[in-house]
Amino acid sequence: MPRLAPAEGVTFQTTDEGGILLDRSGGQLYGLNPAAAVAWNALVAGGSVNEAVAAVLNCFDVDADTARGDIERLTATLQDRGLLTSTP
Repeated sequence: MPRLAPAEGVTFQTTDEGGILLDRSGGQLYGLNPAAAVAWNALVAGGSVNEAVAAVLNCFDVDADTARGDIERLTATLQDRGLLTSTP
């Protein structure tokens, strides 16, 4: 099963408002809300979308379907922007 990892040159920093992704290659900053920051950490720790959903459900009062949809959209957006890659 492929694992997700930050793309080369992408760093993450936790903030009081969630987190910041820095794409050093393009000089872009991206803000993540608190739930997205939890999902990012779960995903790049080698977790699956299911594990990211569980992490978000553990931290926030949200239903599983909403969390799953949001995390799937987040993952797709991060991959489309070259911030998150899939590795074998």
